[in-house]
Amino acid sequence: MDRIGLILLAGGSSLRFSKKKLKQLLPVCGLPLYLYTLSRLQKAYRFYDIVVVLNPSIKAPNGLKTALPGKSWIESVYSGFNFLPSEVDKVLVHDAARPFFDASDLLNLIEQSQTTSVASLGSKERNTLARIEESTIDIIDRTHIWEIFTPQIANREIFLLPISPTSTDLITHALSHGVQGKIFPSNPLNIKITYPQDEVIGETLAKVF
Repeated sequence: MDRIGLILLAGGSSLRFSKKKLKQLLPVCGLPLYLYTLSRLQKAYRFYDIVVVLNPSIKAPNGLKTALPGKSWIESVYSGFNFLPSEVDKVLVHDAARPFFDASDLLNLIEQSQTTSVASLGSKERNTLARIEESTIDIIDRTHIWEIFTPQIANREIFLLPISPTSTDLITHALSHGVQGKIFPSNPLNIKITYPQDEVIGETLAKVF
């Protein structure tokens, strides 16, 4: 059985959310957002190796293994990866700002990772897409367009590949080295808390989850 490590990303500065407070500390069901998300991950699957990439201004609870964030998403992932033991076969990466993932989606992602070296949850685009250049509007065919979410999971060797400037997540990271991955449908409630208005959405969804 594969040994799966977990990297939880909670190292951002939250500038789009607020200039005064970090969204990682947003209270959800009596816990800071990042710990609430971690709690849900641990309830969904038993991870033995866990690293939280945490904003350095946040004091972590005793016993929680943490790493410093990098300058980009993928650099933060690599920072966390460096603290995982070499015995880890696969690594699941998740954004702390996505607390409302569906546990069954996560388990399906882990199961599907047996047949691919990198996999992610995502959503097929449902809205009309437009490209605007100066005064010209062009509609983009959305037939094969997907949004990429987290959680994402990859084999250990994917994390040993050099970081490319185009690496914004594990799928694009693998593609930059010619490695194809897979994207699986996610529950649409798997939103990312990004803006101040999202706090109200988060409070509402917390009552459901």
